[in-house]
Amino acid sequence: MKNKCISIRRLKVHEFDTTLRKLNRESNTWTGRYEILLNLEKKATRQFIKIYGQIVLAYLIITSLRSGDTLKVKIQSFELDIPLSYFLATTGVLFLISAISLCHLSVALTLKAREGGRVLISGFSANIYGLLQGNENDASLGISMFSNYFIKEIMPVSTMFALAFFFAFIAMLIPFGAIGYYFLTIQLDLLFTPGVTAPQKFSMVFGGLSIILSFIYTFLFHIPLPVEKNKGLIRWIFLNHLSKNRHPMADKWLKDN
Repeated sequence: MKNKCISIRRLKVHEFDTTLRKLNRESNTWTGRYEILLNLEKKATRQFIKIYGQIVLAYLIITSLRSGDTLKVKIQSFELDIPLSYFLATTGVLFLISAISLCHLSVALTLKAREGGRVLISGFSANIYGLLQGNENDASLGISMFSNYFIKEIMPVSTMFALAFFFAFIAMLIPFGAIGYYFLTIQLDLLFTPGVTAPQKFSMVFGGLSIILSFIYTFLFHIPLPVEKNKGLIRWIFLNHLSKNRHPMADKWLKDN
């Protein structure tokens, strides 16, 4: 069998399916799975928005309070100078956490969309089912897509609106990337500024690498990557245990090794 290319996101989807199926053999129904995915998507969305807001707040703090290589915080007669490099290092870690959160949300959205598409009944909407189950963040009655197999739009308005909302969601990530690039350029500029101490330079390198890693992580998580069959594990952990005695192919497997 030739090597295949599979994304990490797809593998996580498969891993979730397998785990859920093993733990819920008796109650493994469509409604049970969909309700779990509704809750998962809600929590993942809330978590990502929270981290996204923290990054935007960090951007506003830097643009408002930056003075050279420090942040000047003044409250009445009290004034505090915070090294900008330390703040940016913390923000770099926040970017890395946000990348993991975004990938988590991506898997949750994929799982929910796929599960919702498994029920092919005219007039039945998985999104409206979620609304009836008390999903307060759901706006299903305002979504243009509908499930009615007895009529067809002459003008594909619902499809165009669905694509518009999809691209709007993707566009929301553009400021996210722009802020990361802005933080990275500041750190590179400060890194070669005279008078910056070694601990501050180390902090800037750490923060910059964290931001770069977050972008690489998100990209590699979603693109298909080459994989090959783990023959050793398949043979000795899986197939070998299916045989009551020594597996008849064991000698051949030893020669292949």
